[in-house]
Amino acid sequence: MKENLQALLAQLNHGLIGRQQAIRTTLLTMLAGENIVLVGPPGTGKSLIARKIAQSLGSAEPGSGYFEYLLTKFSTPEEIFGPLSIADLKENRLKRNTAGYLPSVRVAFLDEVFKASSSILNALLTILNERVFHNGAIAEQVPLQGLIAASNELPIEQEELNALYDRFLVRCFVDYISDDQLSELLTTSLSASSVSMIDAQLLSQIQQLAEQVVFPPQVQQALLNIWAAHRDAFKEDRSERLSDRRFTKVAKLLRIAAVTNNRQQVDLSDLMLLKDCLWNRHENASQVNDLILKELRPFSYSVSHQSDKQQAATTAVGVAELHAKVKGLRGTGTIADPLLIADYNDLGILHNPAVGRAGYYFRQTADIDLSGHSHWTDIAFKGHYDGNGFSIRYKKEDNLWRELFGIVEHDSTIVDLVLVDLRLANQLLKSHVERCQSNIAPLLCSATSSVIENCCIHITQEWFDCADGWAGHTYFSPNSYERVVAGVCLELKEQTQVSNCYVAGQVRTKSNCSFVGIAADSDNSTIRRCAIGAIEYTKLKNRICSSPSSDFLSPLQSTPDSDSAPQNNALNISIDSNSGTDDGNGQDGKTVAAMQFNQSYLEYTLEWDFDTVWQWHEETNQPVLRPPTNALRETIDGSNQVDLLSLQVRQNIWL
Repeated sequence: MKENLQALLAQLNHGLIGRQQAIRTTLLTMLAGENIVLVGPPGTGKSLIARKIAQSLGSAEPGSGYFEYLLTKFSTPEEIFGPLSIADLKENRLKRNTAGYLPSVRVAFLDEVFKASSSILNALLTILNERVFHNGAIAEQVPLQGLIAASNELPIEQEELNALYDRFLVRCFVDYISDDQLSELLTTSLSASSVSMIDAQLLSQIQQLAEQVVFPPQVQQALLNIWAAHRDAFKEDRSERLSDRRFTKVAKLLRIAAVTNNRQQVDLSDLMLLKDCLWNRHENASQVNDLILKELRPFSYSVSHQSDKQQAATTAVGVAELHAKVKGLRGTGTIADPLLIADYNDLGILHNPAVGRAGYYFRQTADIDLSGHSHWTDIAFKGHYDGNGFSIRYKKEDNLWRELFGIVEHDSTIVDLVLVDLRLANQLLKSHVERCQSNIAPLLCSATSSVIENCCIHITQEWFDCADGWAGHTYFSPNSYERVVAGVCLELKEQTQVSNCYVAGQVRTKSNCSFVGIAADSDNSTIRRCAIGAIEYTKLKNRICSSPSSDFLSPLQSTPDSDSAPQNNALNISIDSNSGTDDGNGQDGKTVAAMQFNQSYLEYTLEWDFDTVWQWHEETNQPVLRPPTNALRETIDGSNQVDLLSLQVRQNIWL
């Protein structure tokens, strides 16, 4: 079924430019037996879309199961529902001859539907919802599979149209094609093309199979969370209220989406279809889309990029409600079903060595505020922690910044975590840190045989005394007999690799203490492709490293997987407002002029990934980390991993 529908969608898109999503959305709505309104300016092909969809459902011309009409405020019921029967009038009966009109067809298209008179609108209400037409004293069932409406504008602030508008489960905006697609209109054939037809038997089969589709517990919970989040986001906006009728119809649409994708259960990607169902004002469509993504993220996780058949089995297990291994936490701690960390109580459970040092996979699902915690003690951690782009916030206490983790042990990973007034860890041992960010420095105090990459430190908080109380947060330089603070890590040991990291901001102290951009000491370790933005501090000791050792200065290193394949050279850069010598492979890094310090330089010279990892912040004119995306990522062991939601979206023919 899925393959046949994909072929049909290709046929429907023939001759249309930039209308793929509108075609997909409209066909799915018709298969679900629901109604859709296409919104957009004149001349965008809304009526052509309706005719093509009608053709695919076996109806294309008036009189063959298809009806279309342009409504105005002067349109009469006779034009839509048929003329009164003279013979019945003679018998004192009020009845219309509906043959060939809206009550007798399978597919209908009404242009400018919201401009119709009240007498037409009232009759449409029961047709759209119950599929019933009141023909005089008789309630007749109509064979309507679905109604496609079009409008140049939505009925906002017209309460008399609210009931009709709510009958359209799906709303799809159709705009003019983009400028870069205009040239395609010159080469696109406008000749009619054949379209495969979906007969009544297949439609009936889809409906029957949809009744057997189930909502796995986690998908069901995600749907409920989206509904609740929508009501909370628009609680002050009466125009965006969701009716119970809409919830029921949404559930049916999601089941149809699953069936037509050859599935027996709704998955996370199907819930993305709600982006066209949960807004009334078009200006709120973007907010609804962001809301849905935010609520789906906690239910997704990284999985191996497998074949469709293998992934279907993985998904079936992943979305099932599994018994928790750890009391108080949802999940089993596997990569497919990580333990979910939603608040400070969940995070506190990691203090238990049987949890925090057991090698489990964890995934944070919300921002966590520890600032009200009277005394946070760091966690001894061994496992895999995915911050999922959420933050953990703490507070400065007794002139010290505390660490989230005391030690991160062998083969652990920490990714996509945002730290506010909190350091990541005191010791990193044979582990991997990636895409983490903080507003204080250093991010780490010590790293041994580890990898630190794509981390961002925007320093915004004041430093205090670099004295005895700071012994664990500063490096005592044996050469200059002074304390040194670093942006990323104080001590790099035993072939630790730091790459693609960024440090900038304000550094202030109350005592004599030097600052170094990346590391205070690099013992047989490598720093490469790092960038130092503007540092506001008078005593910038060195821009990259205070006392580097051999490997730092080596321009080429061998990759772990090959003895001969070279890595990118060790070029590091610093903006010219920071003092220092000009040596890309030295302690200060290459000096780059402020006008050259931009995305283009970082992307093409340092080879930073601005597609999935970094983005350029125009207001501050510096790089920042992107929120976690659904793009493919390279894991530590070199195997391809993909976000489950991303994989499901790519396999969903309606997205």
